[in-house]
Amino acid sequence: MKTNIIFLVFLFGIFSYTASAQCCARHSQASTQAQSQTELVTKSFVVQGNCMGCKAKIEKAASIRGVQNAEWEVATKVLTVTYDPNRTSVEKINIAVQKATNYETSFASTETSTSQNAQGCATKKSDAGCSVTK
Repeated sequence: MKTNIIFLVFLFGIFSYTASAQCCARHSQASTQAQSQTELVTKSFVVQGNCMGCKAKIEKAASIRGVQNAEWEVATKVLTVTYDPNRTSVEKINIAVQKATNYETSFASTETSTSQNAQGCATKKSDAGCSVTK
């Protein structure tokens, strides 16, 4: 009889632990889904670069915390960024690009110097492979 009671208590303990773990797992999953349901924002602005070297530099600079995707088109000079507005803003992305590249952008920002333009290409030392026209 004593063995049966100990066995039942043991079984009840295991059942309680399993149910509790499943509840916590569901709660954690629901929390993760709520975080991933934050709507991402996509914005575009012009960044003055010229070549594939510029493209790599601009996209790397735009890939700050909260940015899911950054793509700069060489032909149009348009940087398109997709980001989480709870973690960053298009203004912060613009500042990061300006500080890292020193290229002019279509944003008016007084926080950084934008003295370089198309002449400030990433390949300016050799101009090899750059489409800068002089």
